[in-house]
Amino acid sequence: MVFQNDILAGASGADGGYEIDQSIRFNDNDSAYLSRTSGATGDRQKWTFSAWVKRGNLSSNQRLFHDSGNTNFIMFGYSSNNEFRVYLGADIRTTALFRDPSAWYHLVVAVDTTQATSSDRVKIYQNGVQITSFSTAGYPSLNYNTIFNNSGTTYQISGQSVSEYFDGYISEFHWIDGQALAPTDFGETNDDGVWIPKAYAGTYGTNGFYITGADSADLGADYSGNGNDFTSSGLTSDDQVTDTPTDNYATWNSLDRTSNATPSDGNLRYGVGAGVGYVSSRSTIALPSSGKFYWEITHTSNGASPTAYYGVASSAASLALNTITAGEIRAVYTINGNKYDGSTSSTYGAAIPTSNVVGVAVDMDAGTIKFASNNQWSNGAGSFNQTYDSGTAAYTDLLSSGKNWFAYLYIVQAFGDVNFGQKSFTYTPPTGFSALSTANLPAPTIKDGSTAFQTTLYTGDGSSTQTITQSENSTFNPDFIWIKNRSNAYSHNINDAVRGYTGASPATAADVKVLAADATDKEGLGDTITTAQQRGFVQSSTSNGFIVNKGTSGSQDGFYTNASGHTYAAWQWLAANGTASNTDGSITSTVSANTTAGFSVLTFAGSGGTGTVGHGLSQSPNFIIVKSRDTVNAWYTGSDFYTTWEYYQTLNSTAAQAAGSTVWNSTAPTSSVFSIGASLNTSAEDYVAYCFHEVEGFSKFGKYTGNGSTDGPFVWCGFSPAFVIIKCSSVANSWTMYDTTRQPYNANGRYILAESSAAEVASTTVEIDILSNGFKARDNQNNINGSGRTYIYMAFAEHPFGGDGVAPVPAR
Repeated sequence: MVFQNDILAGASGADGGYEIDQSIRFNDNDSAYLSRTSGATGDRQKWTFSAWVKRGNLSSNQRLFHDSGNTNFIMFGYSSNNEFRVYLGADIRTTALFRDPSAWYHLVVAVDTTQATSSDRVKIYQNGVQITSFSTAGYPSLNYNTIFNNSGTTYQISGQSVSEYFDGYISEFHWIDGQALAPTDFGETNDDGVWIPKAYAGTYGTNGFYITGADSADLGADYSGNGNDFTSSGLTSDDQVTDTPTDNYATWNSLDRTSNATPSDGNLRYGVGAGVGYVSSRSTIALPSSGKFYWEITHTSNGASPTAYYGVASSAASLALNTITAGEIRAVYTINGNKYDGSTSSTYGAAIPTSNVVGVAVDMDAGTIKFASNNQWSNGAGSFNQTYDSGTAAYTDLLSSGKNWFAYLYIVQAFGDVNFGQKSFTYTPPTGFSALSTANLPAPTIKDGSTAFQTTLYTGDGSSTQTITQSENSTFNPDFIWIKNRSNAYSHNINDAVRGYTGASPATAADVKVLAADATDKEGLGDTITTAQQRGFVQSSTSNGFIVNKGTSGSQDGFYTNASGHTYAAWQWLAANGTASNTDGSITSTVSANTTAGFSVLTFAGSGGTGTVGHGLSQSPNFIIVKSRDTVNAWYTGSDFYTTWEYYQTLNSTAAQAAGSTVWNSTAPTSSVFSIGASLNTSAEDYVAYCFHEVEGFSKFGKYTGNGSTDGPFVWCGFSPAFVIIKCSSVANSWTMYDTTRQPYNANGRYILAESSAAEVASTTVEIDILSNGFKARDNQNNINGSGRTYIYMAFAEHPFGGDGVAPVPAR
């Protein structure tokens, strides 16, 4: 029968497109696989594989598909360092590393060995884009006959004959005999720029098949019409789940866990045996700021003294061994049923026996969390004996705390088997509660990040002017343009519409509206008009980009914006494409504000002493940058994530946060103004400010603590970042800038330093992974992950992770 979970009826995760109802979960510990033996010979030189894959256990050799009779002859899958690998008598391994367990990948391998050019004989695609960068690239010989589509060939989905089993989920497995197809036969880009599945309308050929897992009693059934059914081993009806590329469900996060244990069963089981200390993990999806969500955890013994805390934890809760962070968890303790606020406990329910189902119901609209044992909800006084409506909330501060909360477990000598709704719940959820999946998240305000932020790469042509056109899914007239020469050591070039762009022919140095992020220079770079023109500038913005001007001919020759053969990156934000006077504060400002995207540019004249400035946004900024335009002075930054608003850092230096009331007047911003002290308020001096606040699904500002490991902290953003800046606040280190345009695949080690004029670095250290729902430090370098150091970050979205009516983002 076809699996259906009533709690999800009517959900649409693919933006109204082709819906996928189920996938097959493979657990490597069960040696799970599907197999069949070919009965006829088809085309051994042309074929196509297409499947959507969500990974579970990482960092082990795992085969998605191979010929089990010739284990080293033909296969494709993942290597132990997470490359995607195709072996056809010769080895092809991607430079890209596939290690995002929170989202789905669409993979296509198209083979045609009749092609004259060797690299055309095997084409690999991820999410509709051909992969062309390989750590190893060996191609089959011309007219090579693969073992696939040969009579008597035994195919196996997952693993080889005795090992290398896949762990995770597979959906929409197509095998096409006789054609080398394009990814557009199986997927398409929607209006928001997200790659999504579509129905395949072609033929399959003699040995072709289409595995969907639609029948839980026969997971290997072929729906191509060929009757090429597979036999299952190590799989049961419980392995049919509704976690799919069109509705992505939460699991335990294998990137956000204690390091001495690994989740299994597609990351739905986590725990340890006897003699191992407590381990903990958070979910792959954070609880949004609104909505009601329910999940179940089956508490299973795995030792003499099974113990667990189940509930929610903030992003600030430590996952270190045997550690509970005070104030950062809201949980129930299975030993006695007490509730725990961090390490502080009080009476709530009764002891929860092993094998009981712990129900967790979080109402983010009300900020409450309630717990049940076998569908009996707590009375708050030491028993589980109530209905949900009559039950007592353990905590009521989830919303008011302002924290990012995740499903959480902290466990010893037990397994916590979680069900976020990808399988039938044991008990009926309380009325109005949903599964924790992307289709049930609130609709994001910004569905396509490129409508408000994007990165554009270009090469200088040495001409007097060059028009630079944005190339993302959407385009806009930028209000803030930050340019950096990638190939050579020249300063960052900061421009905005409120100060005004320079124009074609600046008459004086004051007319050159350029500031350098890595320098304390005044506007115009503090130079004469001749030198400033020689370095280059932004002449104007356009409806879909901007115009750079090389300036007058000279020794500097436009190196900042348009030197011949030099490569550049331009990061652009949209404010309001217009300015208005703002009198909210004691100092009048001129503002261009995008309240939808949480970003404003403003200028103001200092009045002396202390003051307040209207920022033009609808809520208080999380991050502010201010620079004097008239004098040589630092770029001051303030953030909610420094110790307090008494502290600041300078964008043009590596310095750690420092205390000083003369910058932000030791006062946090409000929903209408930010405060300044004497350092930012010299009488009659002109200033520019850039203000940002978080927008769910588009921008994120926060902090994390480094662990000094190549398995660094996971940072939840709620979107796939297009741009990330990281800065250590506790110790002097660089402002490290990453984006997915300069480096489109993981690991991302192509960085620029905001405080330095140095050229871009392409490094195998100081790397991060850009993920579908955030980013993860992949090095122990001090710039991003020194042990015990505190880091702040700012990130802007390529696409939101999901939401009502929004397609889930595929993994990078």
